Amino acid sequence: MKRAARPVVEAMEGRVMLSVTLPQLTLTEATTLNDQSVTVSYSISQAAVAQPLRFDFYRSDQPTLDSGSTLIGTQTLAATDTTDLSVGSHKVAMINGTTLTPNIPQEYIVVVADADAAVTEAAGSVNTAYFQTFMLGAVAHGLELTGTTIPTWESTMASNLVTDDHYNYVIAFNWVTASRQAKSGVAVASGNQLYSQVLAEANVLASAHLGDVVDLHFIGHSRGAVVISQAMQDLVGTTNPALEGSYIKATFLDPHPANSASLSLYSGNSLISVLAIDAFELADKDPAVVIPSNVKYAEVYYQHSPYADFIAVDPTEYMTLNLWGEGPNNGIINNSGTTIHWTNLTSAAGNTINPIGHSEVPIWYTLNVVDAGLAASVS
Repeated sequence: MKRAARPVVEAMEGRVMLSVTLPQLTLTEATTLNDQSVTVSYSISQAAVAQPLRFDFYRSDQPTLDSGSTLIGTQTLAATDTTDLSVGSHKVAMINGTTLTPNIPQEYIVVVADADAAVTEAAGSVNTAYFQTFMLGAVAHGLELTGTTIPTWESTMASNLVTDDHYNYVIAFNWVTASRQAKSGVAVASGNQLYSQVLAEANVLASAHLGDVVDLHFIGHSRGAVVISQAMQDLVGTTNPALEGSYIKATFLDPHPANSASLSLYSGNSLISVLAIDAFELADKDPAVVIPSNVKYAEVYYQHSPYADFIAVDPTEYMTLNLWGEGPNNGIINNSGTTIHWTNLTSAAGNTINPIGHSEVPIWYTLNVVDAGLAASVS
């Protein structure tokens, strides 16, 4: 009788589990360098990314996402983009052409990277980055014949831009004493001083967090239009991190440079008053108001109201003369590439109830635009 075969257990050859090294992604900074795109800095370690990598961009009221965050763009780096998906540090400009207009209720731009199973986060890192867009205003008055303090309307406007429009800071620029000097170069020199103040304030606002930028809103009345024009020209080509990506808005309130081109911009009946203002303007030789290439939105509020409409309202100021601001057919030079938005505030002849003259334009703007919370609007 045969004995039953016994099962034999044979040892299998050794098996080694293959380990997969996943890329590790870390977002390090987000900012804008031109208000037309978001520049994202990130690093990839351990291994290159071998699949598409998506970035989502949001507007938010805080540096993180919540239910109120708004998606403003998405961009995906293709798997074939071996340069931007390789191991190392990278800086890529994305969502090009998406203009980052001021949005004070949602002043943060938050970037989210698509870190899924094939792209892990490095220990302690996050797959989001953000930057804040601050709003800095600068207001410049025109000719002031007396005193050393800024006009009441300017301090009111600056204060209300903060309280009603939620600007982070507003410079109420004082060039009162210089404004009445009858010599050339004064408005330009004052514009250079305003530029220095803007630079200093912007650096303070953006100092707390890497990548933050400061949007700017310049407002100039009468000769103050020359002052803000010069300050904006000084900013052309800046490489200052806080201002390089600024969105700049320019508001001109009855702009009236003191130069020979403005000699006819008035309504009056007194030869003495006309000769006095002509002499002042010929002595000052202000340059033309220029809207430089860095301005993204420009608007002009002007009036050509007859002086007679104001005699019953304010005979002290308007009995003989009402200065006019430059309108569409006058001397403003537009180098910005954007269309100027014109608002004509001229009162109809015989309007002695609510006429708008040279001095009323900034008051009208404060009441109807600033106090309505519309100053930052670019639509």
